[in-house]
Amino acid sequence: MNTDIENLTIMFTDIVGFSKMVSSLSRNDSESIIKQHDRIVEKTIKRFGGKKIKSVGDSFLATFRSPTDAVLCSMAIQDGLWEYNQTDAVEQKIIVRIALNAGEVRVSSNDIFGEAVNIAARLESQTPAGTILLTESVYLSMNKNEVRLEELGPSEFKGISHPINIYRAHAKKEKTERPIEDSEFALYPYDGAHINLKPAGRSAFTVGRMFVGISAALLAAFISWWTTIHYMPGVRPSEADKIAVEFHSVTNKRITDLQNIDDLDSEALNILETDPTFTIIAETAQLLLDKNYLGLNNKIEEFSKKFPDNNYLDMLKGHLALHNKDYQQAIEHYQKSLKTEPTLANEELLSKNLVALLEHKRPEASQLIARYFSEPMVNELAKRSGQEGLRARYDAFYLLLDSGNNDKIDRVGLNIWDLKELEKCEHKKVAIVELNRLDDTRALPALKEASKMGFFERIRYNCMTKELRQTIKKLEAKTTS
Repeated sequence: MNTDIENLTIMFTDIVGFSKMVSSLSRNDSESIIKQHDRIVEKTIKRFGGKKIKSVGDSFLATFRSPTDAVLCSMAIQDGLWEYNQTDAVEQKIIVRIALNAGEVRVSSNDIFGEAVNIAARLESQTPAGTILLTESVYLSMNKNEVRLEELGPSEFKGISHPINIYRAHAKKEKTERPIEDSEFALYPYDGAHINLKPAGRSAFTVGRMFVGISAALLAAFISWWTTIHYMPGVRPSEADKIAVEFHSVTNKRITDLQNIDDLDSEALNILETDPTFTIIAETAQLLLDKNYLGLNNKIEEFSKKFPDNNYLDMLKGHLALHNKDYQQAIEHYQKSLKTEPTLANEELLSKNLVALLEHKRPEASQLIARYFSEPMVNELAKRSGQEGLRARYDAFYLLLDSGNNDKIDRVGLNIWDLKELEKCEHKKVAIVELNRLDDTRALPALKEASKMGFFERIRYNCMTKELRQTIKKLEAKTTS
């Protein structure tokens, strides 16, 4: 049995008062309600890039790679069901509660396990009818520009040793903020989210925020296929598959189900083929993969005349500026693209480059990362927290710490490089003591290297000699046991 550890956003949904409702219905009527509920909920989860794990009666368990998409999907589910409930033929209204939590889970045999799942389930049991509650872990890692959130304060859960801060999701605008003439979706609890909201992970790739970014398996699969067929003539199928995978490693997409291409309607296909952003992506993806920056520059100049205000093009200009070591221009282009389209923060290459800019434009890069925090940025900061370069390493450390992602910090790598780079004996000693506590054999080569000291170095670093010997001995014993 294969078991993987993944960091996911977990969604629990449940029909409020279902047991009481079905007690007065026939079996056929009960099944009809479940079918209507499942049709709306499953379709919406799929559209927002979620994965249904299982359903038990009137409850759903699903996971999302994007916490923002999980929240947007929850709002779309609520409005989809609200619209269904207004149908004249509906006798029994379907009202659900939705709870979200994010964290590390064990994925095994198409099921998920772990404390993060337990917390989501317990939060769902406390969620009022028709509402969406989420934990602080979701709040900290999502794009807060997409949703209006109300902090409810800490809540305690059975079996969890510490209280957890809870938030409630609302429509982006308050009812009092809407103009009188804006009445089409005025009565919907989330402003017609099932119509108006698109997955944050897809929104910049097509007109009307169709899909930017990063996590939408259905359209991601189609883009791979379409790009390969139309822009790479003569490529053999095996090579095409490879290019598709490489292309999505740049745009941070996960291709999971090519057969879902058939689900796209003609309108969606037309949008894809006529959208300027899609055209730009299709013609620049291979240039990025090949690191052909001369060709990229030529394409940017060509598209700048056609689409001067395109957000994705601004991001590409940032990539090019960073390659040319024009760090200020890179920051300015990234800032412009993110300000106009915040969900571009989900782009893997942009995230990687922003973290790299901590070496050169520390305050500006730190501010952009903190403002547009995303899962790819967390992953890049996690790597950077354990790498060479003291200032940028600790910038990454504090960005992760302040955002509640302290569990992502590479503390072993951080202390290895502290041992190598810090000069004072007491500072090196702190690193050695921490490596002893972490008990990770990755530190052994660095510790042995530190022990190779000449006469004067031994005098200078005398304060750490004892701890250094003890830690080396401990880790060597671990490697031979």
